[in-house]
Amino acid sequence: VIDAGSNLEAISKELQKLKINPDKVIALFLTHTHFDHTAAIGLFKNARIYLSKLEMPITDKKSATLTLNKKNYKNEYRFLEDQQIIQVNNIKIKGILTLGHTPGSMSYLVNDKYLFVGDAFSLINGKVDKPNKDYSKDMKSAVISFEKINKLPKAGYIFTAHTGYSSDYKNAVNTQLK
Repeated sequence: VIDAGSNLEAISKELQKLKINPDKVIALFLTHTHFDHTAAIGLFKNARIYLSKLEMPITDKKSATLTLNKKNYKNEYRFLEDQQIIQVNNIKIKGILTLGHTPGSMSYLVNDKYLFVGDAFSLINGKVDKPNKDYSKDMKSAVISFEKINKLPKAGYIFTAHTGYSSDYKNAVNTQLK
């Protein structure tokens, strides 16, 4: 699972529709620790939680926007470095730091084909939108992150948290920063 949504009840209902038992989920990858990405962690009691090492300091405290508190969950946590590859059964997941939105935002490239970017980027008309200062806390890092994902050689799809996905990765990231 990538991210745990903003509404525990809604996530639970959708999992039931898909006939997915949350107790069977063994890995949960968080793109960052804002509430709208962590609210349903409690459903995945048996999942190991993976997230960027740079998000680690905020997992031990609670603030208005960074709401993952490890003390609320009994899950095992694994903190990832940039470019670290994790193998979960037959699925390869590569963590890619995509800083800017939060100090530890991480995107995940699954099986070299599916790129999940969380809130690091948004899509507008099928194209990755340029980072903007209202959404990115650190614009310099956001621009570097944009350049990083723009160079992934094999990705086919890009999935955002709030603005949909594109099945044409190469076209979606073909945006000029000016």
